[in-house]
Amino acid sequence: MTEQLVAEMQERPAGQSEWQMSERVARQTRANIAYYAQRLDEIDRRLDELQREWDIERSIEVGAGIWGLVGLTFGLFARRWNVVSFVASIFLLQHALRGWAPPVSVLRRMGLRRAREIARERCALKALRGDFADVGPSSPESPISKAEKAMKAVASI
Repeated sequence: MTEQLVAEMQERPAGQSEWQMSERVARQTRANIAYYAQRLDEIDRRLDELQREWDIERSIEVGAGIWGLVGLTFGLFARRWNVVSFVASIFLLQHALRGWAPPVSVLRRMGLRRAREIARERCALKALRGDFADVGPSSPESPISKAEKAMKAVASI
Protein backbone atom coordinates (compact mmCIF):
# COMPACT_ATOMS: atom_id res chain seq x y z
CA MET A 1 0.00 0.00 0.00
CA THR A 2 2.90 2.40 0.69
CA GLU A 3 4.21 2.13 -2.90
CA GLN A 4 0.76 3.09 -4.11
CA LEU A 5 0.72 6.19 -1.90
CA VAL A 6 4.18 7.17 -3.12
CA ALA A 7 3.03 6.82 -6.74
CA GLU A 8 -0.07 8.86 -5.94
CA MET A 9 1.99 11.61 -4.36
CA GLN A 10 4.29 11.75 -7.40
CA GLU A 11 1.20 12.06 -9.58
CA ARG A 12 -0.13 15.05 -7.65
CA PRO A 13 2.40 17.57 -6.38
CA ALA A 14 2.02 18.40 -2.71
CA GLY A 15 3.92 19.08 0.47
CA GLN A 16 4.55 16.95 3.49
CA SER A 17 1.21 17.82 5.04
CA GLU A 18 -0.54 16.34 1.99
CA TRP A 19 1.54 13.19 2.43
CA GLN A 20 0.56 12.95 6.09
CA MET A 21 -3.10 13.50 5.26
CA SER A 22 -2.97 10.81 2.56
CA GLU A 23 -1.43 8.41 5.05
CA ARG A 24 -4.16 9.24 7.56
CA VAL A 25 -6.86 8.66 4.95
CA ALA A 26 -5.29 5.33 3.92
CA ARG A 27 -5.14 4.18 7.56
CA GLN A 28 -8.76 5.19 8.12
CA THR A 29 -9.85 3.36 4.96
CA ARG A 30 -8.07 0.18 6.10
CA ALA A 31 -9.74 0.51 9.51
CA ASN A 32 -13.15 0.99 7.86
CA ILE A 33 -12.67 -2.11 5.71
CA ALA A 34 -11.58 -4.16 8.73
CA TYR A 35 -14.64 -2.93 10.66
CA TYR A 36 -17.08 -3.84 7.89
CA ALA A 37 -15.38 -7.20 7.29
CA GLN A 38 -16.78 -8.12 10.72
CA ARG A 39 -20.19 -6.51 10.09
CA LEU A 40 -21.20 -7.60 6.60
CA ASP A 41 -24.84 -6.69 7.21
CA GLU A 42 -23.88 -2.99 7.50
CA ILE A 43 -22.04 -2.76 4.17
CA ASP A 44 -25.05 -1.61 2.13
CA ARG A 45 -25.62 1.32 4.49
CA ARG A 46 -21.95 2.33 4.28
CA LEU A 47 -22.04 2.11 0.48
CA ASP A 48 -25.01 4.49 0.50
CA GLU A 49 -23.04 6.90 2.72
CA LEU A 50 -20.06 6.75 0.38
CA GLN A 51 -22.29 7.40 -2.62
CA ARG A 52 -23.40 10.67 -1.02
CA GLU A 53 -19.95 11.69 0.26
CA TRP A 54 -18.56 14.82 -1.39
CA ASP A 55 -15.03 14.50 -2.70
CA ILE A 56 -12.40 17.21 -3.10
CA GLU A 57 -12.87 17.42 -6.84
CA ARG A 58 -16.60 18.06 -6.57
CA SER A 59 -16.04 20.62 -3.82
CA ILE A 60 -13.44 22.49 -5.90
CA GLU A 61 -15.79 22.58 -8.88
CA VAL A 62 -18.76 23.80 -6.85
CA GLY A 63 -16.64 26.33 -4.96
CA ALA A 64 -15.17 27.74 -8.17
CA GLY A 65 -18.65 28.01 -9.65
CA ILE A 66 -20.01 29.83 -6.63
CA TRP A 67 -17.06 32.22 -6.35
CA GLY A 68 -17.14 32.80 -10.09
CA LEU A 69 -20.80 33.80 -9.91
CA VAL A 70 -20.20 35.97 -6.86
CA GLY A 71 -17.38 37.76 -8.66
CA LEU A 72 -19.44 38.26 -11.80
CA THR A 73 -22.48 39.46 -9.89
CA PHE A 74 -20.64 42.00 -7.76
CA GLY A 75 -18.45 42.83 -10.75
CA LEU A 76 -21.52 44.37 -12.37
CA PHE A 77 -21.45 47.05 -9.67
CA ALA A 78 -17.73 47.37 -8.95
CA ARG A 79 -15.13 46.14 -11.42
CA ARG A 80 -12.64 45.14 -8.73
CA TRP A 81 -14.90 42.17 -7.89
CA ASN A 82 -14.02 40.62 -11.26
CA VAL A 83 -10.73 39.50 -9.70
CA VAL A 84 -12.73 37.00 -7.59
CA SER A 85 -14.00 35.29 -10.74
CA PHE A 86 -10.49 35.35 -12.18
CA VAL A 87 -8.93 33.73 -9.10
CA ALA A 88 -11.67 31.08 -8.93
CA SER A 89 -11.06 30.25 -12.59
CA ILE A 90 -7.30 30.03 -12.04
CA PHE A 91 -7.77 27.64 -9.10
CA LEU A 92 -10.15 25.47 -11.12
CA LEU A 93 -7.78 25.40 -14.09
CA GLN A 94 -4.79 24.64 -11.88
CA HIS A 95 -6.67 21.77 -10.24
CA ALA A 96 -7.73 20.38 -13.62
CA LEU A 97 -4.20 20.52 -15.05
CA ARG A 98 -2.05 19.66 -12.03
CA GLY A 99 -4.45 17.88 -9.69
CA TRP A 100 -3.78 20.42 -6.96
CA ALA A 101 -4.76 23.97 -6.08
CA PRO A 102 -4.52 25.96 -2.82
CA PRO A 103 -8.08 25.07 -1.71
CA VAL A 104 -7.15 21.35 -1.79
CA SER A 105 -5.05 21.68 1.37
CA VAL A 106 -7.90 23.40 3.18
CA LEU A 107 -10.41 20.78 2.04
CA ARG A 108 -8.06 17.95 3.11
CA ARG A 109 -7.77 19.47 6.57
CA MET A 110 -11.57 19.61 6.69
CA GLY A 111 -11.57 15.84 6.15
CA LEU A 112 -12.60 15.60 2.51
CA ARG A 113 -11.15 12.77 0.44
CA ARG A 114 -10.24 12.49 -3.20
CA ALA A 115 -12.70 10.67 -5.48
CA ARG A 116 -10.17 7.88 -5.94
CA GLU A 117 -9.91 7.32 -2.19
CA ILE A 118 -13.67 7.03 -1.85
CA ALA A 119 -13.77 4.66 -4.84
CA ARG A 120 -11.18 2.40 -3.20
CA GLU A 121 -13.29 2.04 -0.10
CA ARG A 122 -16.44 1.41 -2.15
CA CYS A 123 -14.74 -1.31 -4.22
CA ALA A 124 -13.26 -2.98 -1.16
CA LEU A 125 -16.68 -3.03 0.50
CA LYS A 126 -18.24 -4.47 -2.64
CA ALA A 127 -15.57 -7.16 -2.66
CA LEU A 128 -16.40 -8.00 0.95
CA ARG A 129 -20.09 -8.12 0.07
CA GLY A 130 -19.31 -10.72 -2.60
CA ASP A 131 -19.58 -8.65 -5.75
CA PHE A 132 -16.19 -9.98 -6.90
CA ALA A 133 -15.20 -13.63 -7.28
CA ASP A 134 -12.13 -13.94 -4.99
CA VAL A 135 -13.48 -12.25 -1.88
CA GLY A 136 -16.87 -12.60 -0.35
CA PRO A 137 -18.97 -13.31 2.71
CA SER A 138 -19.01 -17.07 2.08
CA SER A 139 -15.23 -17.55 2.13
CA PRO A 140 -14.04 -19.34 5.29
CA GLU A 141 -11.25 -16.85 6.06
CA SER A 142 -11.09 -14.53 9.05
CA PRO A 143 -12.62 -11.06 8.69
CA ILE A 144 -9.16 -9.45 8.79
CA SER A 145 -7.90 -11.75 6.04
CA LYS A 146 -10.97 -10.90 3.98
CA ALA A 147 -10.35 -7.19 4.57
CA GLU A 148 -6.73 -7.54 3.40
CA LYS A 149 -7.85 -9.40 0.27
CA ALA A 150 -10.47 -6.74 -0.40
CA MET A 151 -7.86 -3.97 -0.11
CA LYS A 152 -5.51 -5.87 -2.45
CA ALA A 153 -8.35 -6.31 -4.93
CA VAL A 154 -8.72 -2.56 -5.22
CA ALA A 155 -5.04 -1.60 -4.90
CA SER A 156 -4.79 -0.60 -8.54
CA ILE A 157 -7.67 1.87 -8.33
